[in-house]
Amino acid sequence: MGLTIKGSFKGSPSYDGGYGTFFRLRANIAKAIMGEDYPYYEEWSRTDDSTPKDRLHELCNKLRSYGETFYEFMTASDCDGKLSYKQCLEIYNLIKDKPGDFSFGYDFYRRPCDEDDIKVLLKECYSHRARLLWY
Repeated sequence: MGLTIKGSFKGSPSYDGGYGTFFRLRANIAKAIMGEDYPYYEEWSRTDDSTPKDRLHELCNKLRSYGETFYEFMTASDCDGKLSYKQCLEIYNLIKDKPGDFSFGYDFYRRPCDEDDIKVLLKECYSHRARLLWY
């Protein structure tokens, strides 16, 4: 079972990958934005029903401290989510000058030249006033 990420505008590029690929993408975005605070995202991603509510609240507040859009993107459902075109611009502005792998695709056909795919898609969604969708 896979996941598709694309813009809601006509002619938008469409990228297919697995849920692990989407996890890696969001982790790379979190690393780029959070820097030394990235371990908070790692810990948040491993929470479950046994996580004390106070700790979960603390982790969520740390993620939220990077902006509501960042928080919404990081915590949205893996299988059905969206960002508005304004939220796309916010995320783009946070990562546009950051190095890292922002590609989305199955590992066996990812290339180094694909590392900025999501940056480009976020910028195109904003310029077309379109949402970013994943399903």
